[in-house]
Amino acid sequence: MMSKEGTADEIIQKKATDILHLALCSDLRRSILVFLSNGKKSLGDLRENLNVSSTTAIHALRDLEKHNLTFQDHERNYQLTTIGTVVTYNITDFSNTAEALARAEELLLEHDISGIPTSLLQKVGCLKDATVLTIDSTDLYKIHNIFMKSLKGVEEINGISPIFVSDYPTVFEEILNHQVEVRLILTADVLEKVVQAADKESLRRALDENLKLYIIKQNPKVAFTSTDKFIFLGLYNLNGSYDVSKLLMSQSNEAIEWGRVLFEHYVGLSTPVTL
Repeated sequence: MMSKEGTADEIIQKKATDILHLALCSDLRRSILVFLSNGKKSLGDLRENLNVSSTTAIHALRDLEKHNLTFQDHERNYQLTTIGTVVTYNITDFSNTAEALARAEELLLEHDISGIPTSLLQKVGCLKDATVLTIDSTDLYKIHNIFMKSLKGVEEINGISPIFVSDYPTVFEEILNHQVEVRLILTADVLEKVVQAADKESLRRALDENLKLYIIKQNPKVAFTSTDKFIFLGLYNLNGSYDVSKLLMSQSNEAIEWGRVLFEHYVGLSTPVTL
């Protein structure tokens, strides 16, 4: 059925376009929505925190109210509608994603990200506070030192390692000596080298106490450490070699949770190891 405005689908599409325009094409309207996501605010609150005049704020608020994103309550405070709440949540998510991509742009463009599940790529905004560490090829021990220093005070360590480096046995022993819960996912080749290099008695004792080992058949395409305080993420170059010179690090709660989900994803693809 046609109406003066068009078909039902055309009307819905226009409403969707209007919402996108309102939310994304104006810094002020977007800032108002995000500010109101923290609760109802007076006009004075908006004017002071967004550094705009009352007239400017009211004009933007009228646009938002016209499209059912905000409303003014009986106390003349402004609030988000339920639709406005959903829109703002997605604006924030998109903004976080854009920030994460901007921070890690070079890392992501130049590396294989196939080891990160699609569900977590969709939540990459959790990494918006991450830092990409670039290590000179002549100072690769810098990564080791940063990593070991970061382990102080952690209560759990989860790791995925498809690679074996020369100082891995030392790192492995130091991790075990922290007496915290440790779970490691290794490829068959790495597991074999670790078992050969490690002290057998210490390794068996750790498996009885604080260590769980898993073996994974396929190369996960990520080298990853997740703790209750930080995450480290390394990726492969597009040519298939592991890049030891770049590492993503974050200490935010959102990134730590993102890392926990990534690790559990690979636990589901792995098999526990007993020696």
